[in-house]
Amino acid sequence: MQASTHTAWSSPDRPSYERLEFIGDAVLGLAMADELARRFPDAPEGRLAPLKAHAISGASCARVGRQLGLDRRFAEVANAAGATPEIGASTRVLAAVTEAAIGAVFLAHGWEAARSAVIEAFGEVLADVERHAVDPKTQLQEVLQRQGRLLEYVPMRETGPPHRRQFEVAARVDGIDLGTGRGRTRKAAETAAAAAALAALGTLDITGDA
Repeated sequence: MQASTHTAWSSPDRPSYERLEFIGDAVLGLAMADELARRFPDAPEGRLAPLKAHAISGASCARVGRQLGLDRRFAEVANAAGATPEIGASTRVLAAVTEAAIGAVFLAHGWEAARSAVIEAFGEVLADVERHAVDPKTQLQEVLQRQGRLLEYVPMRETGPPHRRQFEVAARVDGIDLGTGRGRTRKAAETAAAAAALAALGTLDITGDA
């Protein structure tokens, strides 16, 4: 009940979903970060961050909420409270309700159950991320080819002991370093550098529609 109680009809005896939403947001973020790291083991942080942002976005949460029927549940609670149920049709509210439901699962059943529930519920969202995630190096190359610009990856430095080597690489475009990246391998560093360069160009897009 609490996960579907909007502030508009909350009371001291019937708190709103806001505290559960706060918890659910943190649980969702951690579950997605963990799952994306598993699915993209070679991706640097600069690549994982936009994928995670897409997976936990309000639009993604609202999509999952509709699939789970949380919009209908919200409408039932709203009707019982004598409120207007249409408010639950908004993406923002439905996303909040979805996060609140995740928070409720976490408090009732713990981390493992909540994580499993999130991964199952967000299965289609994660499939979309995997299907549309374009390697930043490929995306950057395509963008620059359309602009007739030259790209090269320039090794900057290597640090750390042999068993924990860190590589730093610059993505150099027409002689200008647009982005630098670090990684445990040169390939990972180049990927991070490409993501940084795309961000600098304002074209970073997980769908590849740069």
